[in-house]
Amino acid sequence: MSNLKDKTSAVLPAGKFFKSVGRASIKPVSGLAEEAGYYNRIENAAILAGIVAVILAILGTTVSSVVSSTYVNIDFPNVMKWFLIDLCEYALYTFGMAGAYFVAGRLTGKNPNYPILLAISSLAIAGGFFVRDVIGPLAVNLNYKLGIGIEYAGLIYAVLALYEGVNAVMDFKENRRIYVHIAVIGLVLIIGTLL
Repeated sequence: MSNLKDKTSAVLPAGKFFKSVGRASIKPVSGLAEEAGYYNRIENAAILAGIVAVILAILGTTVSSVVSSTYVNIDFPNVMKWFLIDLCEYALYTFGMAGAYFVAGRLTGKNPNYPILLAISSLAIAGGFFVRDVIGPLAVNLNYKLGIGIEYAGLIYAVLALYEGVNAVMDFKENRRIYVHIAVIGLVLIIGTLL
């Protein structure tokens, strides 16, 4: 960890953000925990969250447009509306999840680091939501049940990666661990569903 300060003394190079997403997606426990350590500055964590939200929104909107164009005439204003809705959803999940864990950490006597939590939430949803919002809808066109199963698998992946990542930095003990995760993840998913 002593080298960690040296590595994060300035804004990270652009390629590092994409490498972090790839590494955390392939290794959702060890890779996510290690990569999150590079984002202890709010500038880096916010850039990572922004990149994840924008790329997922672009990919999700593109796939939704392609899948929907089979059934509905798609026009540019609707695509832009979907893009903005998707962007708000991903921003809620990245920034909102980190904020909710930050508050939960404070309420339970921990000393949470918001930029690290933001990086964990961004890295956790990147791989899982890519599967949920890009691969799942494409698979629905082949087989509805397969596509829905893939979407659920992506969501479960994101939740488990988030669970492991937050536990690595917050170290909630025993029953409190489950209560905090259920409260935070449940709250953010409910708010996301209501949007």
